[in-house]
Amino acid sequence: MPEALVEVRTPESFRTRAADRLGDTVVAVVGDAVAGFVMVVGDEGPFDNPAVYAGETIPVPCRRYIKTV
Repeated sequence: MPEALVEVRTPESFRTRAADRLGDTVVAVVGDAVAGFVMVVGDEGPFDNPAVYAGETIPVPCRRYIKTV
């Protein structure tokens, strides 16, 4: 994870950041379990996702995590 991103994405800022992205989130459910989710805005690609903070852009590499449910 880029150090600049770690510095600005604090645990304290999580609720605000998460609430701001709820409308961009799709959750996949299998049975009663969450199987995955994706957050996409506009024409964002499936790879690097820029995080904007204080007018600057921090590149955030996309990671794919898989867990069998």
